[in-house]
Amino acid sequence: MKNLSLVLFGILASQVFIACAPYTPQTRIEKEPSLYALQNPQHKALIQRGEIAEGMDMAAVTLAWGLPSRRLEISKDSRLMERWDYSAERPVFVNSIGLSHGFHHGCSDSHIPLSTQIAYLPHRVSSVWFYQGKVKEWEKLK
Repeated sequence: MKNLSLVLFGILASQVFIACAPYTPQTRIEKEPSLYALQNPQHKALIQRGEIAEGMDMAAVTLAWGLPSRRLEISKDSRLMERWDYSAERPVFVNSIGLSHGFHHGCSDSHIPLSTQIAYLPHRVSSVWFYQGKVKEWEKLK
C-alpha cells in the first residue's frame, strides 16, 4: 500500500509540474508535429521564434502564439474577417470600504474597515486579423 501511495504521489507531482511548465512555441510544436511539418521553411523559422507574418494560416499562428483568448467574426473594409485576441492578466489594487455597526455595553461602536486586495484583470495584448484563413494584419503590445 505504501508503494502504491508513492506511485500515485509521483504521478500527481509530475502532473502538477507539467501544468506549471511554460507553454512555448517549442512545446506547441512538440505537441502538434504534423501541423508544424505542413508549414513552409520561412513560417517554421518564425514559429520557432514565436513570431507571425502576413499570409500565415491559423495553424501556424496557433503554433507560434497559442490558442487565442477569444475569437470574433467581424466585417472590416466590407470583408468578412476573423479576429483572434490574446490576453494577459494585470494586477490591479482594489480598495474596499465597509461600514459595520456594533453595540458594546449600550454604546454605539461604529468603525469603517478598509481593505486592499489584488485582483487580476485580463487585458488584450495582441490581435490577429485573418482573411480567408490567412493572416492579413496583426498588432502586439511591446
